[in-house]
Amino acid sequence: MEEDILNLIGRGEDNETEYLPSNVTPRNLSKVICSFANANGGFIALGVLENGNHIQGIDEELANVTLQKTRDLLSNVALDASYHRVRGPLSVFLIKVEKSSSLSTCHEGAFIREGESIRPMSVEEIKRASNQNSLDTEIIIQTLAEQTELIEKMKNEQASNNSLKSKAIDYLVGGLVGAILGALISG
Repeated sequence: MEEDILNLIGRGEDNETEYLPSNVTPRNLSKVICSFANANGGFIALGVLENGNHIQGIDEELANVTLQKTRDLLSNVALDASYHRVRGPLSVFLIKVEKSSSLSTCHEGAFIREGESIRPMSVEEIKRASNQNSLDTEIIIQTLAEQTELIEKMKNEQASNNSLKSKAIDYLVGGLVGAILGALISG
């Protein structure tokens, strides 16, 4: 088994293989998983640096926590994950993503793997993937609702940061700093 894992790592990244460092965020991992599910499926090796020549290793507990948080960001994705010790004390966490028969989404929308890259799916690609299963309509509606909530939250935070009260405080602090600097320079 160790030899199989090392062969997978040694072949390099392609349309069905991705290497990610041990500190990958659930948000980034969910996009990669989603993109594989919407393409041909594939393997993700956590604890391996991008070129595949260096196994960084990953702690099993960290890998499991990251995967659980990632699963919460995904819809309509089938995957298997396993922890493997390779090269002495170093271990990798291997995630096998199955090709989805319908649209898979993550927290940011729908993505697809193209070669070694990930890109957002076009409207036409989403429509084609969605026509295969009526449950997909619910997934799209849910994703749209989540995205709408996120956008609204960001707009409200921006509005709060740009409020008159916020600006008044900024001007007051700027004025005080200016007065202190002016006194120091002229004194």
